[in-house]
Amino acid sequence: MRLSELIKKLEEAREKFGDREIPFVNENEETFSSASKFYRVLPARFDGLFAWDWINATLGPPQMRLSDIDGAFERNDYHLMFETKDAGVRTPNGQLLRNKSLVRVGGGKIIFIDLEGKTKEEFRSMSVWYYNDSVPGKVSEWKPEKNNTQALLDYTSEWFRRADQIKRLPK
Repeated sequence: MRLSELIKKLEEAREKFGDREIPFVNENEETFSSASKFYRVLPARFDGLFAWDWINATLGPPQMRLSDIDGAFERNDYHLMFETKDAGVRTPNGQLLRNKSLVRVGGGKIIFIDLEGKTKEEFRSMSVWYYNDSVPGKVSEWKPEKNNTQALLDYTSEWFRRADQIKRLPK
């Protein structure tokens, strides 16, 4: 999508929603977030909003809701996924359980990184969730000793280097 198209979609959505409450569940899964908070840092390839509420109604009790994955990257059938929260906000238990479940079923092919901070300037810490080969079915957490932006860049660079060396199996 071209930048001009993105800006047009953003302006249309702002006109439609303004700064009133819109159908997004906040980090505490308690209430709705405001449009201005959502627009503060747009997702990559933002192409508009999708209201999930009409599907949520089919997925069990009201406290159970669809949620997104904030970032995903695949290389040679290996996946690096990200969940981001504002500084000082913890990932809700439901999302954490979902993320760990994805790591578990991936059996070493999926790594999930929780990031605290939505931008490089706001970044505070990261937690890496990985499949622990020494205990079948166990998902473990790793936090770097120096939990800073350079640690994140080093980790993702090393992940890519390793994934890039793996030969994809023929289908």
